[in-house]
Amino acid sequence: MTPLIERIRAGHAIEVAPAAHFSMGGIRIGPGGATTVPGLYACGEAAGGLHGGNRLSGNAGAQILVQAKAAGQNAARLVRTAGPGGAPRNTAELLDRLHAPRHQTGGPVPAEVKAALTGLAERALSPVRGGETLDAALADLRALAADALPRLSLRTAERRWNRDWFDALDCAAAVPVLESALLAARARRRSIGAHYRRDGAGEPDGVLSHGIIRRTGATLDHCFVPVAFPLAEPVP
Repeated sequence: MTPLIERIRAGHAIEVAPAAHFSMGGIRIGPGGATTVPGLYACGEAAGGLHGGNRLSGNAGAQILVQAKAAGQNAARLVRTAGPGGAPRNTAELLDRLHAPRHQTGGPVPAEVKAALTGLAERALSPVRGGETLDAALADLRALAADALPRLSLRTAERRWNRDWFDALDCAAAVPVLESALLAARARRRSIGAHYRRDGAGEPDGVLSHGIIRRTGATLDHCFVPVAFPLAEPVP
């Protein structure tokens, strides 16, 4: 018997709370899994565009198998015809960014920044959203990214099994994902599917659209792109 079951049977209180375990968004891909980045393919739950206002249950396996086959075949075909692309031109810059926290001192501990990011997401991106909360979270996130993120410092410079280093990398990856989610939730002012705006009109817009996030220089920009229906028009 597991400790959790034993505690329940003994009458102890069990804390229950909602948690995110999937995303209905992801990288925009074409039919063959190609992205807008040359040579980059995506599939499965990393890819976006498959789900509409809500996520269908039980289709993750089929999604991975169908998309992974197409993406893998097309990626292999690209390598055979074009050859390997080699190392990125900015390899040195990427390595410097990767190792920067190991050589910095006096900055915030990555675990603390990671906890702040988690709290920000819980406040603003809960099942019920509001414009003021989203605006405040976006401002807090950008301030944190500008101040704390570049100063992350590890408590040890050890290269093997360094939890602080893992947390620092998690923080760097989480910031653009969180900003994308906040921008998309703020721009979609009406409730639709699993996105509920307490300050919205409560009804979805007449034109179905994808929210697209693109990076322009150092800035993330949001725009709406109408959903294409090449096979059949949706029922009004």
